[in-house]
Amino acid sequence: MKLPEWLDTLIFDKLEAQYCPRNSDMTNIDDDKEKTLNYLGTYFPRSYAESYCIFSEYFKSNNSDFADKEELSIFDFGSGTGGEIIGLLTVLEEQFPNLKKVWIVALDGN
Repeated sequence: MKLPEWLDTLIFDKLEAQYCPRNSDMTNIDDDKEKTLNYLGTYFPRSYAESYCIFSEYFKSNNSDFADKEELSIFDFGSGTGGEIIGLLTVLEEQFPNLKKVWIVALDGN
């Protein structure tokens, strides 16, 4: 799976994030800008892709539970880079044209 072009451009061209597959540090509270961009470039694409794939399949099987919704509230605990939220929002936009508003509260130690 590829990131949408607009998202890839934002992360890697405009923000200048770097993909570092050997980056094993899952926390970035005290990181400088360079390490933060490495974290973003490494974990955001993965969490986006995982979330997009999971929610695409979930909503295909449970579409009727959400088809008439105009508003959703989401609490994201352990939000990390936020890739999972953007992946979910992408799926919601694709599959639920009636959805007009999504409220998000994200909480993360980083």
